[in-house]
This record gives sequence, C-alpha cells and structure tokens, in this order.
Amino acid sequence: MKYPAQRKFTKRMLSPLVSAMFAACLIPVAMAQTQTDVFGFESTQYWSAGAGTLTSTNVHSQGNAALAVNNFSYVQLTSAPLSTLAGVSQEFEIDVQLPAAFSWGQAQLTVTSPTLGLYGAWVGSASLTNLSANTFHKLTIPIPANIETALKQNYSDLVIQLVLNVPSTSSPVVIDNLRFSGQPVSECTSNINLVVSVEGAFNNDTLNDLVCTFHTVYPQLVARFNPNAPQTVFLEVRDIDPPAYAYDNHIVVKRQWMLDNPHDTDIMVHEGMHIVQAYSFGNVPGWLTEGIADFVRDEFGLSNIGWSLQQYRYGQHYTNGYGVAASFLQWIDANYPGGGSSRVDQLDDLLRSGQYTDSIWVQWTGHDVDHLWYFYTLEKGALYGEQPAPPPATQGIIVYEHANFEGNKIRLNAGDYTPMDLIVRGAPNSWFDPNSVDSGVSSVTVPAGYRVTLFTSSDFSGTGVPYTSDVSFIGALNDTVHSIRVELIQ
Repeated sequence: MKYPAQRKFTKRMLSPLVSAMFAACLIPVAMAQTQTDVFGFESTQYWSAGAGTLTSTNVHSQGNAALAVNNFSYVQLTSAPLSTLAGVSQEFEIDVQLPAAFSWGQAQLTVTSPTLGLYGAWVGSASLTNLSANTFHKLTIPIPANIETALKQNYSDLVIQLVLNVPSTSSPVVIDNLRFSGQPVSECTSNINLVVSVEGAFNNDTLNDLVCTFHTVYPQLVARFNPNAPQTVFLEVRDIDPPAYAYDNHIVVKRQWMLDNPHDTDIMVHEGMHIVQAYSFGNVPGWLTEGIADFVRDEFGLSNIGWSLQQYRYGQHYTNGYGVAASFLQWIDANYPGGGSSRVDQLDDLLRSGQYTDSIWVQWTGHDVDHLWYFYTLEKGALYGEQPAPPPATQGIIVYEHANFEGNKIRLNAGDYTPMDLIVRGAPNSWFDPNSVDSGVSSVTVPAGYRVTLFTSSDFSGTGVPYTSDVSFIGALNDTVHSIRVELIQ
C-alpha cells in the first residue's frame, strides 16, 4: 500500500592445480540463476576468462547466443557457482567451433566444490587437433566415476573450469551447449527452438508431454496473435512456489506440481501465451493478462484434463482474472462480436501496442466494464442458480487502495457493506487477509450529503470512524477496514 510521501598479490609459476584454484577463487563471476544459464553460454555474466577476450556471439549451436574467446593461446574459463546439477551422467558434451584447423589443441575440464571436497578435480579432456573450421563439433569428455557420484550429491558451490589450449589465435573460438550425454530427447519438434533444463529427479514421460504440448500449440499462438514472438524459448523444470510462471522467453514449471499432476501439461499453453503476449507498456490490467491466457488455454489446450473454465459463482469479480475473466471474455465475444475477429484478439493487439484504455468497452458495447460484468452475472446467475453481482454504483463515496486517492477503487452508494459485499464489487480478497501486507483501504472521497463510517470489524461492531469529507490517508485505520457503512445525511 502506498503511504503519503515523507596488500598486493602476484601470481608466479603456479602449478596447474594451484592455478585452477587461484582462478576459481579470485575471478569474480555473477551468481547463476539456473543450470541453463551456465550450460547454455547465453551470456558472459556467468563465465569469466583468465586470458584473451570473452564476448557473446549470435553464432551458436542452441539458444540465442554462445561465447566467443579471442586473442589467446591458453585460457581457463570459470563458471559462476552452481547448485546441485540435474541429469548427471557418465559424460559431458560441449559444442566447439574453431576458426581454423589447428595442428594441435585440447579442451580440458576440471571442477571445484569445497562442499564436495573437490579442488580443481580433473574430469577429462578432448582433442581439438585437425577439426574442420567454422562448424560446430561435439566434444565428449568422460566423467570419472568418483566425480559422477559427487556431482549427484547436494551442493551450492560447484564451479566448472574449462581450459582451451590451442595455437595462438586472434580469431574467435566459439563454445556452446555444455550438457550431460544421454539426456532424453522428445520426438516432438517444430520451427521453434525449445531449450529444456530439469533440476532434480523428474518423470521423462511428463517432460515429453510438456515438450510436445509446447511444440504443438506455441507455433499456433505465434501465428494467430504475435508473429514477432520469440523463436527460442527456455523451459525450466525446477523447485518454485507457484505451479508455473513465464517471463521474457522463459517458462518455469514447478517440478513437484508436475510430479503430482502429470496430466496438467496444458499449463504450457497458458504460460506460452504469456510469452506471446509480451505486454510491456501502457495500461495493462492484470485480470486481462491472465484472463486472455486462460481463454487461450481453453481454446487451444490439447486435453485440459482436470481443468476447465470456472462457471460464475457469487463472490467472484472479473478482476479475479484467470478462468473467471476468461469466461467473461467468452461471453463478451458471443454477445458483442468484433466484426470478423475475436474481441480477445483485438484486446491482445491493443494491450501489446500500449493502446488499451478502459473506454474501449463503451466504444465496443455502449457499456463500461462494470455494467458488462453485471449483465453477465444476471445471465449466468440465472443459468447456474447463483445470485448475480450487484449493479455498479453510479454515485456515492469511493474507497481507494492507496493513499492520495490512488490504486484500486470501489464506488459505494448508501448501504452496509461486509467483506463479501465489497469483494463482489471488486475488492481484492487480500484486503481482508490478515497475512496480507499493504493491502486494503487507505483513502476515501466523500461527496456532499454523504457520511461514511469505517469499521475494523467485519460486522460493524465496535466503534467506527466517520468521515463527511475527503480523506487522503486514513491513518491508523490504514489496511484494517473490514466493513463500511455509507449514509445519506441532510
């Protein structure tokens, strides 16, 4: 809730082992977010070079970028610290592109993890001799059994050191796609590049279903809604709090959620739509973002086993988003058609271009969105035996979520309003959650002829605080109002 404003070290002739430890300890590297960040070589922020010049390049074997090393003969690349790796097998693989066919050369891997008692521990090497230039070659480096066993343990301080030892070159050696061999490969593909990483034990059949759902549906969403959507997407299966979320060109799915709900693979449709949406500026109501994503899941989902759009129930409001808003959007499409294209398609275009305004509803239908919601609940309430939402007030006091009359607002005419009465008029549930921080009523406007009394109880018990004029900040009552009485006065 917004409140109102108020000794020098020199390295000489070190042994290779000590040199590796020296580099790992002294070269600063950004902390990695995921295994994908480091193994994918998508950014220089997760690797450092002890010699030469390290840059990002769009010449790559996967993803959107790779790392190029220039002006060196011998260089050690050091990764950011990694937590427990997923998919550990008996071999590392890495893609390397050389600028020329070298008469000699070698790539070497070591690992360091104080937690595991490993300090520059030797993994293995692969020859770079006489490899053809300007094409990626897959190098395979067997992992010793003791290192493989160690990498399957728990840790958060693993650093990978990759040494490139070649004839002196000013042209770039490009490296990409470090991985463990033997990872399951889905039979599903499309013209979209999907880069998959899994952290922790997972079910390969479920992973395959996630990948196949993506490759089946995401290209359709791109074609219909946004041809400029990302052509490379990263799928990360790891331990997070919500079942899934998306950002930029990443879909992150909760590992345990999918283990417990292996048929919920159409979650990829909802999250894939978020990537396609790419709403980044202008007025973007959250309820529309989530409502459109569920609208799309309902239409494009391959099975939606155990999932369906929510039918109207008293106490809901369109600002709840997700299935509630999606059902509302379906009703708008059916009752106020857009003349050749879905209203959802039109909303999606407006939201992406930053041109959406709340006035669009009046332009399309002759009614504002609150009156449309009331008409919708009249129809659905009759259909499903539910009480319709109350009609929106056109006069009366207004309560605001933030100080200085900002944030979510609700207009209330004369009457008594319990938490449920406020929720069906658009108040977020968080206003009445004792565990929610900074959420509730903070300011109020009171027109002439009205009195509003604010109560911290939900049933008007106790002593309320009355106001007969505007209050930009309600002080001690901030975020604690649970019932409201509005009266007409002489």
